[in-house]
Amino acid sequence: MAKLNFTGGGGSRKLKATPSKYRQSPGRPNISQSDGIRPAFPLMPYKGMNGWGFEDVTTEDQVVIPKGRIVSAITANSTLGEGDTYYGVGKGVMGLITPCNGGSARDLSGKYTDEASCVAAGGTWDSGCTLSLAANAPIGVAEHDVYENIGGASLNYDGRNKNWGVVAHQLIKVPAVDVNAWATYADAVAKDGDFADVGDVTAVGPSYLACELKYSFYTYDGNVATEGQAGNLLKSDAYGNYMEAGATVNNQVVGRLMGVDFRFNKDLLDTVQSKWEDNAAYKTAGTGTMGVPQFLYDFAYESIAGGDGAWVSGEDHAVTIKSMVDAGVFGEAWILINI
Repeated sequence: MAKLNFTGGGGSRKLKATPSKYRQSPGRPNISQSDGIRPAFPLMPYKGMNGWGFEDVTTEDQVVIPKGRIVSAITANSTLGEGDTYYGVGKGVMGLITPCNGGSARDLSGKYTDEASCVAAGGTWDSGCTLSLAANAPIGVAEHDVYENIGGASLNYDGRNKNWGVVAHQLIKVPAVDVNAWATYADAVAKDGDFADVGDVTAVGPSYLACELKYSFYTYDGNVATEGQAGNLLKSDAYGNYMEAGATVNNQVVGRLMGVDFRFNKDLLDTVQSKWEDNAAYKTAGTGTMGVPQFLYDFAYESIAGGDGAWVSGEDHAVTIKSMVDAGVFGEAWILINI
C-alpha cells in the first residue's frame, strides 16, 4: 500500500488583512433582539399576585394570569417592587408581569387580609392593607398561563426557571360576551349573569369575577351600534380583559376586533360522539356540548355557575348554553393584536 506523504506542501501563502469594508466596531452590534411578534423580554410574575387565581390540577400550582390576558410590566422605574432587592429576581429578568389595568390605578387592598401577605406584596398595613397597582399600559398578551412566583418556598422546587414572555403581534381567539344580549335573554333561560359595567372596576358582577380567574375575554354591548363591529379598536379594561377603545389610537390600544362568531356548529362537531360525563362542567366537545367549541362551552358554564342565576336541578346545561350562543350572548372574538 502506498504511503501518503504529508511532508510535501505547496508554497507559503501570505495572510491578508480583513478589508476595511467588512470591519465592524466591537461596540456597534445589531440592535435587533427579536422579530417583535414575541419580544425577547423575559418577565417573572409579580409575587404579590400569589393566591389570586386558580389551581392547575396537573401541576398543582396556582395560575395567576390566564392565557390571553392583556399584561403590563413593573420595571426599574416603577414604584411597586418587591422589598429592598431588585424585585428578588435574577438579573436576566427585565421586570415583573402584571395584568394591564386600562390606564387607571387598580386598588389591590382587598386582595390581602393579613399583614404578612400585604407587606410581601409591597403594601403597607395599618388595620388593613393599602396597596394599589399604578396605572399602566399594555406591552403584550400572555400566550400561556402564567403561574405564581413561589421562589424560595421549597428547597427542591422553585419555578423561577420559567421566564415568561408576551405576544405583541398575533391573531387570537377569546370568548366574547354581549352584556346586553345576556340581559335581554336572561328571563328566557332564568339566568342572571351579571357582568355589569366592565369599564369600571367597582361595578363588575359575580359572573365577571368568576370568569376573570380562569379566562381572558371580550365584553361589549351589542345594543350600541358602535360596539362589537369588525375593525373596532380594543383596549384593556381594569382587569386586563378586552373592551372597546373608541376611535382614538393611543398607548392603551392593543389591536382590532376582526369579528365575533356565534354561529355554531362548525366542521360537524355536533356529530362527534364525545365521552359522556356525569358532571356537566367536564363535558368534552362534540355531542356533549351540542357542537359548541370546548373553550367557549367551559367559559359559558363558568360564567353561569358563578352568576346570580345558578344551574337548577335537572337542567340540561348544554341545551341552555347552546341556546345562549344561538342568541348571541356568547361567541368567539377574533382579535388582531398589534401593540
